[in-house]
Amino acid sequence: MERYTADMVKTLSEIVGASYVAADPATLFAYTRDASHFGGTEAAVVVRPETTEEVSRIVAYAHTHRIPVVTRGGGASIYGQPRGIPGNTILIDMTRMDKVIEINPTSMTVRAQAGIIMGKLQHVCRQAGFYIYAPFAPLHIVSLGGWMSGAAGSAGLWTDIISLTAVLPDGTVVCTGGGPGTNIHQKIYYNRNLGGPDLTGLFIGDGGSFGIKTEAVVRITPYPKVLRASIY
Repeated sequence: MERYTADMVKTLSEIVGASYVAADPATLFAYTRDASHFGGTEAAVVVRPETTEEVSRIVAYAHTHRIPVVTRGGGASIYGQPRGIPGNTILIDMTRMDKVIEINPTSMTVRAQAGIIMGKLQHVCRQAGFYIYAPFAPLHIVSLGGWMSGAAGSAGLWTDIISLTAVLPDGTVVCTGGGPGTNIHQKIYYNRNLGGPDLTGLFIGDGGSFGIKTEAVVRITPYPKVLRASIY
């Protein structure tokens, strides 16, 4: 098992850099905890990619060698992480993928990497004069990918997520929804439900089962003059 882990560390280090791969007991223990009471993944290796290409290469490697993969965002899940196979699982920490790629005032959308924490995304949008509607999400901890995998599906915000980039279980990268390069070709990001099947909807509220979300385009609105909140 130690040799197997060493091989994983070597290969993953070649993909993302040695600084972003960890297999020491203290780090692995930290990743067994999230916001739930159920414990988390007993991984062999934790890896922190920065790009969709790196995620694709990691997943393709795991697929070839039949190694389980678990994805983690901000650790905000109240349902617990999948356990994987203890000591023989790659845990992908998405939090390095935290960049806002574009805010488009014409299409009223923001494009960002899926590892960004929602509070940071909301802050960047607010600085540009916009607001992203994300109820049922603890903004200080949940990632964009985690929000889409969970609360966005249950909160009925399907139409606000215009496009997704996701890595499938064999490492294939797909771009779904509406906009340039997606399955519904549009010059700008506008609507994902025109002229084709709603492939984006497959990944919303899926708990991460169908693929690893690496980027998303989400609808934004002008920042409101008044914000009100209620507790129920």
